[in-house]
Amino acid sequence: MSKRLEIPPNYATTMQMPVWLTEYEPLRSNAVTTMQIGHGSAERDISAMLLADGSWPASREVFVHTLSHANAGVQVRLGRHGHIEVAICRHIGAMYCHLSRVYWQIQDAFADASDADRQEPAVTQPFVGLVKDQIQPFEAWPRGKIAQMVAPDPIDDVSTHPMASAARTTPSALSSYLRRVRRTCGLAPPVQSDVWLRLLFNMLPVNSRFVYLQRQRPDAICCAYGCGAVESQQHAFYDCEVVHQVWAFHAGAWRRFGVTFSWNTLSDIDAFSVNGRGAPHKEALRVLWSLLTASLLHLIWKQHNGVQYEHKRAIPAAAWHDLSFVGWMASVRHWLRLQDADCPKRAAVLDVVRMLHGQPAYQPLVAKYPLLLRLGPSLRPA
Repeated sequence: MSKRLEIPPNYATTMQMPVWLTEYEPLRSNAVTTMQIGHGSAERDISAMLLADGSWPASREVFVHTLSHANAGVQVRLGRHGHIEVAICRHIGAMYCHLSRVYWQIQDAFADASDADRQEPAVTQPFVGLVKDQIQPFEAWPRGKIAQMVAPDPIDDVSTHPMASAARTTPSALSSYLRRVRRTCGLAPPVQSDVWLRLLFNMLPVNSRFVYLQRQRPDAICCAYGCGAVESQQHAFYDCEVVHQVWAFHAGAWRRFGVTFSWNTLSDIDAFSVNGRGAPHKEALRVLWSLLTASLLHLIWKQHNGVQYEHKRAIPAAAWHDLSFVGWMASVRHWLRLQDADCPKRAAVLDVVRMLHGQPAYQPLVAKYPLLLRLGPSLRPA
C-alpha cells in the first residue's frame, strides 16, 4: 500500500476512501470479522455516515437513524405493536464500534493538520506519486514506475522447513532426507504414501487448524472421536486411544526385532532402528515397516474422515486389527508383484513376513486369513 500511496491523501480524500476490506492502515482496526460483514453495505466511506453538521453519531441509535433516513434501500418490518419500523441488520453494534474506531483514527491522524488542509477538496482518486519531482496521478505514471510498484516484496522471514531438526539444519541435509523420504514412502501404493507425505509436511487438515470456527462451534478443534482433546496431527494419528491401541497391537508382534512404532519414529524415518536379532534382516524389516506404516496411516485417516464428515460410528478394536493387518498384507502383495522372482530382497522380505506371522499377536489373523500371501488368483468353485 505504501508503494501505491507515496503521498498520503488529504483529509477529505481519506474520509471518502472505501472503508470495507481495505489495506490502508488508517482505515483498519482489529475487527476483521466486522470488515468482512460490512463490505456488502451500501455506505462505502466514513463521510457518508456523518451527521448533517459533519460530526460522528454519538450512539448506535443515532448511527442507525442516520443511515436509514432518506434511504430508499432501507429495509422495514412490521413491529410487535403493529407499526412499521426499520429492520436493524445483524451485527450493527459491532459495525458501529468498528467504524467509530476508524473515524477517531482518522481524526488522530489529522490532529495536527490546519483548517486549510482539512478543507482541501477530495481528489478523484488517492493514488498519486512523485514523477520527476512532480505530483502525478496514477494514470500518468510511466510504465517503469508501475512495474516497480507491482513487483513482490522480498521475503524476509523464511519459515522453518517442516522436516528440519537438530540433525538437519542445512539445505543439503534436508535435500538428502527428502530423497530418503520419497524412497521410503514410494514403497507403498500411491494413495497410502500420499497420506504419509502430507503428514510429514504438516499438510493434513486436522481439527486443530479450524480455530476460526470456534465462534460457531466451540468444539471445532477437538478430536473427531469425542475424547475432548485438541486434535493435532500427533493426537489424530497416534495419541488418541481409538487409534493408539492399533499401534500397540502391531508393536507387540514387532518387538522381537526391536522395531518400535513411536510417534518419533513415524514422523522421522531416520529414527527407524532394530535390535541385534533384527540386524541381519534390517532392510527387509524396513520395507515391511514402511508398508505397514503407510497402510495404517491411510486407514486411520480414512476412518477419521468417515467419523468427522460422514457421521459414521467408530469401528471396534477387533475391526481395527483385522483391517490394518489385511490392508498391510495387501500392500505387501503389491510390492512383491513388482519385484523379480529371483530378487534376493524379495526372498528376504518373504522370510521376515513368515517370521512375523509366527508371532502370537498375528497368529489368529493368519489362521483367519490363510490366503494372505497368495499372489495369483484364487480358484474357487462357483
